[in-house]
Amino acid sequence: MAEGLEIDRKFTRQIRQLSRAGEHEEIIRLLRERIDAGEARPWMFEVLGLTLKLTGADEKEVADAVLGGFSPEAADPAALLAAATYMHQLGLDRRAVELCQQASEDAPDVAKPYGMALEMADPAERPLDAVWAAAGVLRTAWGVRAEPARERAEQIAESALRELRRRGDEAALASANAQLDDAHRADLIVRVRWSGDADVDLTVTEPPGTVTGPTVPRSAGGGVLVRDGFGPARETAVEEYRAPTAFSGVYLLDMGLTTGEPVGQRVRVEVIRHFGSPSESREEFTVPLKAVHTPALITLRGGRRVSLTSVDEQTPPPRARRLRLADLTDRGAGVAGGRGFGPAPGVNNQLGGGVGAVGYRPNVQLISEGVASSATAVVSPDRRFVRLSLAPQFTNLIDVFNFTFAGTNTGVGGGGFNAGGGGFGGPTPGN
Repeated sequence: MAEGLEIDRKFTRQIRQLSRAGEHEEIIRLLRERIDAGEARPWMFEVLGLTLKLTGADEKEVADAVLGGFSPEAADPAALLAAATYMHQLGLDRRAVELCQQASEDAPDVAKPYGMALEMADPAERPLDAVWAAAGVLRTAWGVRAEPARERAEQIAESALRELRRRGDEAALASANAQLDDAHRADLIVRVRWSGDADVDLTVTEPPGTVTGPTVPRSAGGGVLVRDGFGPARETAVEEYRAPTAFSGVYLLDMGLTTGEPVGQRVRVEVIRHFGSPSESREEFTVPLKAVHTPALITLRGGRRVSLTSVDEQTPPPRARRLRLADLTDRGAGVAGGRGFGPAPGVNNQLGGGVGAVGYRPNVQLISEGVASSATAVVSPDRRFVRLSLAPQFTNLIDVFNFTFAGTNTGVGGGGFNAGGGGFGGPTPGN
């Protein structure tokens, strides 16, 4: 064991000396000899790739050298995205986008691969890759937090289309427009509107039994609660459910009156089926709110979804984070062993009780309602008069807001999303 470590130290010093001397070809030869002999170390792949890049090797050769024993065919989406992040750091964006595309094949409804590729695909150089990434973001990223990412996707898609028009590539332009048209489609959209100072919550039970609502904004049935509104302003008094690809069958709509009273004790429901397609249809009807929870049934035929999806709660789609090769190889399957990169540290690792954990405790108090009065009596010295000081109190509860009191653990480490924008946040793993 000690002898092997000493050999590694000597080899490392030799590579450093050759690097200072600019002997790039000799470095490549020695590294390939060690790798072919089965004596590879994770750092050798990185040094080999960077040295090849210095000698002017093409991007594919550099990418293959850096990845070394990594097998994309056997890797899961998390490992593929970790490898894509590293390729991006080395400036090998074409290979990085390919890995993102492969990761999306196993998880087509997850926004992360498309969001990462959106930061890597230059619309001027690779417009089709940019269109693929933009269409994926537009199809999968929903909600208020995802709006910046969707706006950026629209901008990049428009830039890519302009580049294709400039090139005069009509076939590629038609393919790009078809992808973007499909990304804007939705099998089912439900909007609930009302007037007045009230809060109405929409909950949708989908044909497989999955539920989308205020507490579960994304479901495995493909539904997303895009807008969770409240009155009295008309522009905010709206709930919107959207299923880009939905199951055929019967949908149960539950309109729950949380607070207040809408005008006329009713809501207006708009149902759009196959939005953005030639068979688009619209239906509107009024639902009287006769109880706290009022149901309604609608039917969808011709839905494009045939299986449940993994729920991607980490929206908006992320930007690529800064990673190091050691972070990927030391915390999972090693590259040298031919098993691929491990997951990026801090991602999908829920740690309870760490730094920054927040606890909530309700403060329960009694509130009186109605009329209350207190009096103070002062008797005169001759006991002939009594002076009364009255202090009446009038208390009236105008409204009571119901809410769910809950807390969750959050990941502590290098992973996670920045709640204020459309990308990855967090420190550099390993720093």
